[in-house]
Amino acid sequence: MTFQGLELMSATYLTFEVWITITALYFLLTFACSLGVKRLGRYHL
Repeated sequence: MTFQGLELMSATYLTFEVWITITALYFLLTFACSLGVKRLGRYHL
């Protein structure tokens, strides 16, 4: 995802917007994984 963002930045010069989007996507991904692990831990303990 970061590589694709760097490619997009070099083509469009929208550095700030691309980094904000990448950061938001990584946050959503890790937050969803965190909730999933929390839910699995609750049911398997």
